[in-house]
Amino acid sequence: MGLLDTIFQGTSSKDSTIRSQAKKIVDLENTTKTLEVDVADLKKRLSELADVVSFMSTAQQQMALDMGTIYENVRAVGDVLAGHADESEDKYFSWRWGLPDDDDLPN
Repeated sequence: MGLLDTIFQGTSSKDSTIRSQAKKIVDLENTTKTLEVDVADLKKRLSELADVVSFMSTAQQQMALDMGTIYENVRAVGDVLAGHADESEDKYFSWRWGLPDDDDLPN
């Protein structure tokens, strides 16, 4: 006989209440164990997601640096080509700029 059984001898309604509460306690303990496993799994997945976000952020920063370098180089090439185009324009087609403008159309 347990301690509670000796205290509540002869009270069948209290005895059944205590037994039903014991069953509910066991069910709650099982639910708690299941939830602990689920929380541990969610923490693991959250950690994995944090790693993925960190990796993507680093890749984005590196891509921004690379695109900046590419932009600077393309712009430098464009400036060089534009400079040479002006020189060749003046060198080979200077005769066009001395003609009188006899029409009203914008050239």
